[in-house]
Amino acid sequence: MMIPNRKAALVLCLVLCLFSAGAVGQEDEGRRKQARQHNKLGLQYVDQGKFKAAIGEFEKAYRAEPRGKYLFNIGRAYELLERLRDALAYYERVKAESKSEKRR
Repeated sequence: MMIPNRKAALVLCLVLCLFSAGAVGQEDEGRRKQARQHNKLGLQYVDQGKFKAAIGEFEKAYRAEPRGKYLFNIGRAYELLERLRDALAYYERVKAESKSEKRR
């Protein structure tokens, strides 16, 4: 296919970029929503004393949206299971992956 001029090519590129950016934004929002749902379910499991199930949900949340708060929740669930080495490993990951000095 031959594009008649540079302006038309530029406009076509911009249109394609806008459509692809919108799709990426929707995908990101879907991942955030999925992560929040898994986190919420994990917190419910913690309240019920089902710490292993909670860990599974927090791990799913982290896979959907890699954020330190999900790693922290995993660490806390391990701590409640009295698996302190595992808890410490996750707390250290939170510290290592945190971009904010305040959060570390």
